[in-house]
Amino acid sequence: MRKKLLTILALMLVSATGYCTEPQTFSQLNTDITNASDELNLADDYKWTNASATSGIVINKAITINGNGHCIDGDNQSRIFDIQTTAAVTLSNIVFMNSIGGAIFSNSNNLIIENCVFISEENPVIIVNPESETASATATNCWFGNTADDYKTRANVAGNVFMEDWLFLDATANPEEIEIGGSTSVVFKLYSYNNTANKTSDYDASGMNILLYLTRTKGELDKTTAALGTAIDYTATVVGNGSVTGSFGNVEYTIPITVNKISTEISIANASIGLTIGEGVNAGATLTPAEAGNLSYSSNDATIASVDAAGNISALKEGTTTIAVSFTGNDRYAAAENKTIEVTVSSNVTAIGKLDTRTGEESADSDEWYSIDGRKLNGKPDAKGLYIKNGKKVVIKE
Repeated sequence: MRKKLLTILALMLVSATGYCTEPQTFSQLNTDITNASDELNLADDYKWTNASATSGIVINKAITINGNGHCIDGDNQSRIFDIQTTAAVTLSNIVFMNSIGGAIFSNSNNLIIENCVFISEENPVIIVNPESETASATATNCWFGNTADDYKTRANVAGNVFMEDWLFLDATANPEEIEIGGSTSVVFKLYSYNNTANKTSDYDASGMNILLYLTRTKGELDKTTAALGTAIDYTATVVGNGSVTGSFGNVEYTIPITVNKISTEISIANASIGLTIGEGVNAGATLTPAEAGNLSYSSNDATIASVDAAGNISALKEGTTTIAVSFTGNDRYAAAENKTIEVTVSSNVTAIGKLDTRTGEESADSDEWYSIDGRKLNGKPDAKGLYIKNGKKVVIKE
């Protein structure tokens, strides 16, 4: 149902955005071909009307018709061209739309169809008279609605139509993954596939005048239609597997875009903190971006040091514990990598020194190290923790 609706909308758009708008009639094109010498450059679109035959516009002489990106619309009532001559005929850069019984029926011994588009056509789209022993046709770099999903599939044209290469629709998104609120640039293009070499190559479709109708999921677009090769700005609004779809006639192609949550990061002022019993300090942790939400705190041993919801740490008894800082994320923001703060709590000892028994004064010894409980150590400690040197508390982090 969705695809059918998109097709209907796309067909409506074609009529509203430059395809077969204010068209001339099939009868007029028949007259233009008759009056042309050996070449005709189209300056208008053409569409079948009730006054026209349903077997198609007759071509009965050698001629080259340059479409210049204009369309010829059968209105689901008629074939487009009925080539009755055996002489050489070339059809270039024409958009064939909505034909019945095939877009082209040919008796030409040398029909060349190049850089043309066939959309909403009843298959087979090109028929070379099967009863003729000499009739032949070559289709080069035409788009029959192939996309990157089926780019190797030969279009349903007559078996005696030589096709070595044809076009297919593909799209790119740069980048392919974005966060909510972020943007990516999407471009739809036609590429050429060579069936003989099994290779793809770039193709310049600027002259084809193809305009795509755009839809999207989990984001917004800066435009509703786009020509091939035009950058389309997609801005993500919802987490998940987003997409942008380009539709032209009965053809549509969708490129996926991954929409992620916004990344977050926790920063801490200090990886270790030394406190004495009764002291308090804030953990000094921040979340980036700040609007993502609130940090959570927990103590590995709340009897040594507790922490409240605001990150305020309270020293309760001697020992060492770890404060964990976390952010679990939400619908818009991703969880952050947890951070930890080692907290060492000591008693109220503030100085260790030597007592002068004559004067009763105590002097700090700058060359000696003591544990926080006053035990003398053999030189500078190599373990993290809280120590006393020169009568002052010293925190060794590494």
